[in-house]
Amino acid sequence: MLRRLGLYVVVAFGWSAAFALLPLVGPALGPDVPATAWFIVAGVPYMFGPLVAAAVCARREGARFTEAVGLRWRPNPWWVAAWMAPLPFVAAVVGASALVPGVDVATPLEALRSTYADLPPEALAEAEATLLAVPPAVVALGGAVAGLLAGATINGVVAFGEEAGWRGYLPRVLHEAPFWPAALGTGALWGLWHAPLVLQGYNFPEAPVPGVAVMTLACALMTPPILWLRGKAGSVLAAALLHGTLNGVAGITALFLVGGTAFTAGPLGLPACLVLAVVNVLLLAKVPVGARMGTVVPR
Repeated sequence: MLRRLGLYVVVAFGWSAAFALLPLVGPALGPDVPATAWFIVAGVPYMFGPLVAAAVCARREGARFTEAVGLRWRPNPWWVAAWMAPLPFVAAVVGASALVPGVDVATPLEALRSTYADLPPEALAEAEATLLAVPPAVVALGGAVAGLLAGATINGVVAFGEEAGWRGYLPRVLHEAPFWPAALGTGALWGLWHAPLVLQGYNFPEAPVPGVAVMTLACALMTPPILWLRGKAGSVLAAALLHGTLNGVAGITALFLVGGTAFTAGPLGLPACLVLAVVNVLLLAKVPVGARMGTVVPR
């Protein structure tokens, strides 16, 4: 088990870290290309490191890739649950963030004026006029629908690059391991796998080093509920659907919160970790402490 896990980690981290070098060396290769563009160029192949690692490991074991990662096309109501789960999560994060001193719930118009006050006056006035004509509930609904559609399409495809490894291959490797230590441990690995980009200012530009710690905590706490839903749905595609939709709706928090930082008001910050901790406590009623990974995520 340890050799399989080790090979997976080496390939997943190695592949992704190689692409993380692009934002660092890119300006020397193309000085006219904005730094943000290099993040985009590097980001997509970076996300497929876990899939590549799962494919390499499956081939080494002589297993079919689809079986190795739990790739099955059997839609059922649990797929819908996974698809919708990010919506109440984001709503709960907004509520939890509002408990932080200096962070307030606001209308999208107020959030725009607070966050984008340095926009050119004409652009700011145009955006304000648009938001004045649209009720906040409609803005939230539009963000939710857009996120759901993105999660079921392009975001879901990119998220599969991660989920094929973290929630696809690794549960197979850790089939006999205790669920909670294995889930939290692999979730922490998932968080650390983001480090090469986070250290360059991605997600937590105010303080990248503490950002790695918070990202690791958030990913660790996020993993048990994702694995539980993936097991109920019977396919890693449900995990990709959840992950992709979460990425799609995460920006809704910025529409309704003012003040704070990515640590105190963002979808991966400490309030989000608090919400996830509560979810994990509730999950204990479904998955007792002594459960094995294989009972939660059957092969």
